[in-house]
Amino acid sequence: MAIGNTYAAPQLPLTGAEQFTGFQQQNGQVVTCTFTFYQLQQAANTLAFASPPPIGSTTPNTGAFTTLSFSEFLSGSVAEGLTATGNTQNTAYAIAAQYAVFTTVAATTGAVLPIEPLATTFTVLNRGANPLTLYPPLNGQIEALSVNEGTTIYPGGSVRITQTSADLWRIE
Repeated sequence: MAIGNTYAAPQLPLTGAEQFTGFQQQNGQVVTCTFTFYQLQQAANTLAFASPPPIGSTTPNTGAFTTLSFSEFLSGSVAEGLTATGNTQNTAYAIAAQYAVFTTVAATTGAVLPIEPLATTFTVLNRGANPLTLYPPLNGQIEALSVNEGTTIYPGGSVRITQTSADLWRIE
């Protein structure tokens, strides 16, 4: 990617399949390449692209970044009055704010965390009448739970949770 450039994220919440167009220097010239958010997240976690599969016309080079920056991610957003949905990780409400307050929680419903850069912290409050299941993103893990397994937030409770690696979330 060109030194010092910042690229805005697509519409939130991210699914991991969004494609970005970026610029990088290859063989002494700046070229355009496309890549998914998942590839960008993995690259940011390791500070290098590691042989990603080709997408579009140009494959991002492997190797270390000199500069990589993100912009327009959650930016401390707040969402009040949310309604939990679904009873699985795939059907749960997709959280799109760093501070999410659920006021309507039917039995067995839940919410799923979005894919975000490392060290992104979320606070999820359950002000509904039933326990809320909070799921990690697909293939993610919360603490020592099984991969894709949700944790329970009881009525009146809250969880402050931080992504500490590409697939691990820690409760504070």
